[in-house]
Amino acid sequence: MYKVDEKRDILQEAEEVLSDILSNGPVEANEVKKQAKIKNVSMRTLERAKASLGVISRKSGGQGTPWLWEPPKEMNKPAGPRINKGDEQMYKDKVVINGTIYTPANEGGPTKIVILQRGWCMIGRFERDGSDCKLRDAAVIRQWGTTSGLGQIAEGGPTVLTKLDKCYGVVEFDYLTVVATIDCEEAAWQNVL
Repeated sequence: MYKVDEKRDILQEAEEVLSDILSNGPVEANEVKKQAKIKNVSMRTLERAKASLGVISRKSGGQGTPWLWEPPKEMNKPAGPRINKGDEQMYKDKVVINGTIYTPANEGGPTKIVILQRGWCMIGRFERDGSDCKLRDAAVIRQWGTTSGLGQIAEGGPTVLTKLDKCYGVVEFDYLTVVATIDCEEAAWQNVL
């Protein structure tokens, strides 16, 4: 049985190994596991490090294609002060308890893909008040990067080929310019927007 400090050191070491493996972007899951095994990181500890860092699992394409492990956008940035209490890890902007990541609720409504006139395709936290609409934490979807349409990224989040152009601030538009909206799976977009 590990002491708490030994357990934390092993997890921190696994986080460093995983960060190093993913430092150049997405890597096939089997390759990540192979490299971690070479560096003596157990699969259980690797999974804990994956959850702690917020690493995202994505299919690289359609059926039969390999899974990729993708670093979150902020993986190479320091997470801020970190305090360990048993199985809890607290960061400035998130708390990890038993491998589950909890983040503060975001301002705005549900995450939606919004298709506007003239072909603009955006994603963000959608709000509507009469004919006035707002998208918070918005991004223009420049390239879908899907094999089966927008529904694929609405449900599973962006693929490695999806190109998002972040809009800093709030995007405002009239409801009459909306062609369609697609509800998104919140968990799939949690670390992206």
